[in-house]
Amino acid sequence: MIIKRLKRIIWIGALTIFAIINNAHASVTCNFSSNPGFSTAYVPTDLVANIRSTTFAVTCTRTASSGGATSVTVSYSVAASNGLHVTGTQNRGASGTHYINYSVSTDPACSTPWKGTTYFTASFPLAKSSAVTNTYTYYGCIPALQAPSAGTYTDTVTTSFAVGTVSSGGSSFSSRTFPVSIVTPSSCSLTTLPGNITFNYTSFSGAAVLGSTTFGVTCTNILPYTISLDAFSGTIVGVNYSLALSGSSGTGTGTAQTYTINGTVASGQAGTCSTATCSGSNVRTLTIVY
Repeated sequence: MIIKRLKRIIWIGALTIFAIINNAHASVTCNFSSNPGFSTAYVPTDLVANIRSTTFAVTCTRTASSGGATSVTVSYSVAASNGLHVTGTQNRGASGTHYINYSVSTDPACSTPWKGTTYFTASFPLAKSSAVTNTYTYYGCIPALQAPSAGTYTDTVTTSFAVGTVSSGGSSFSSRTFPVSIVTPSSCSLTTLPGNITFNYTSFSGAAVLGSTTFGVTCTNILPYTISLDAFSGTIVGVNYSLALSGSSGTGTGTAQTYTINGTVASGQAGTCSTATCSGSNVRTLTIVY
């Protein structure tokens, strides 16, 4: 009876040791699943700050074999560094020995810098064999009226988990960097001017008459711009016409980008021509805003 009882005690003790080891095994892993950073084209003469938004995501995963409670609480805070070229607490992009100031903010007004004791935080339950992804938005802010030398200014910011806890079991948290790129000076120009659009129209024509012209826009790489006409319709010698742009906005590539102005005169119009033939013209204004 004594030997049989001893075997039973040893067996129970071994099971208890195994359970403790399983519970101590890391059960939750949190990683940055994306963070593209931000790129922007900077116009030194702009009177307002250049602000670009971007997002990053954090995914926390718990394995099916993790020990502990059915559901655990995961908490973390995500911090950001001041980059590689900081002076004091000021973030800077660098182009050789030249610099441009910028900041990273948690709000679109750029009033809360994402650094120091300002974090993105999360706290949530996480069941076994499940994952939770949280997405956050931050803002790259470049103050107005700086006068940097021409160039591409870059920086690298490190994001890390300032605090990482799991209510039961172990955990693993990773860090990540994101790039910053600021191109200046930025400009757009009409590198190919639009030509005339000519409509050869016959009164009461049974078919619409079409016409078109193209033009080229060259803008600094990654610089956004818009295209517009002062009017998209008009009348010449009593005949109405309409215009349309092949695109109303774009992003610069540093090379020429081609657009088309398409014109249409609808069928069935009489016009006001009192002779066999007559002609007239309108002048339209094309505007590029960047």
